[in-house]
Amino acid sequence: MIYTKSAFGNALRVQLALGYEPRRLARWAYAKYLDHANELESGLYDELMKIATMEQDPQFELTKEEIEQLARNLLTD
Repeated sequence: MIYTKSAFGNALRVQLALGYEPRRLARWAYAKYLDHANELESGLYDELMKIATMEQDPQFELTKEEIEQLARNLLTD
C-alpha cells in the first residue's frame, strides 16, 4: 500500500497539534520513513527528509509556520 503525501500531511498536522518540538518531530518523521520506506508516494521522500533532518543541525530546522505550510502543501499536492 502506498504511503501518500496526504496521509503524511494529515499525520504531520496531528503531530504539530501536540506541540512544536523540532527534535520530536524529526524523530517522528524518520520513524515514518522507516515504516514506509518501500511504499512512499513519488516525491514524499524529500518532504519527509525536510522534517527528519531538523535534528541534525540548527540550519535545517523549520519554523512552526514552515511546517504548517508543508503540511498544507502535502494535502493539496
